[in-house]
Amino acid sequence: MIPTATINAKTRKIMESAGYLVTKVERYSPHSRRLIDHYGIGDYEGIDGMRRGKILVQSTSRSNYASRLTKVMGHDSSTRWLRNSDDRLYVVAWDKHNGRWRPKITEIVIRDGKLTPEDREELT
Repeated sequence: MIPTATINAKTRKIMESAGYLVTKVERYSPHSRRLIDHYGIGDYEGIDGMRRGKILVQSTSRSNYASRLTKVMGHDSSTRWLRNSDDRLYVVAWDKHNGRWRPKITEIVIRDGKLTPEDREELT
């Protein structure tokens, strides 16, 4: 099992490396003692003065990738977020392969009126 702190740090690092100013937008609920995702779909939000729009990223381990992708794809907030054509939505999953960390980056886009996952090499 990958520590959550490791996943969060790595996600933040690749967002910053791509030129984004990053803030953690999920919050802790003391009542339920759980983390609550921003709009129910994201952990980090990024802005970049050179690009229009914002990015919202759901960060996870590779073992939880399918459930997080399903959650994001099935949430009404995803469509609302993407209606602004300049905003982007990603699921970033981490695992260790041959001793090296590697991200699986999936952008959620609207194609023919439906949410569609598309694999990416990097955040854009």
